[in-house]
Amino acid sequence: EALNGGLRPDGLTRPTRYQNSPVGYQAHISLSPTDLAVAGKVSGYAQDGVREFIAEAFAALVLGKPQPSDVLSLYQLLGGILP
Repeated sequence: EALNGGLRPDGLTRPTRYQNSPVGYQAHISLSPTDLAVAGKVSGYAQDGVREFIAEAFAALVLGKPQPSDVLSLYQLLGGILP
């Protein structure tokens, strides 16, 4: 995605694209191998994709299950909100 110093052909950077459409942005990115390892700390299903990770992490937080700092960091980076 990085073209012209991080600018996309549409002139938007990743954070701007995320702010304009978080759900649309999530649909076009995938979890890296490192992210998959972090997602696996939440559940096996959380490793199926960004949306699944966010949903599973949110459910765990709502249920009061403590999450490691790397899970919380990835969750917030991908647009997850704290309940």
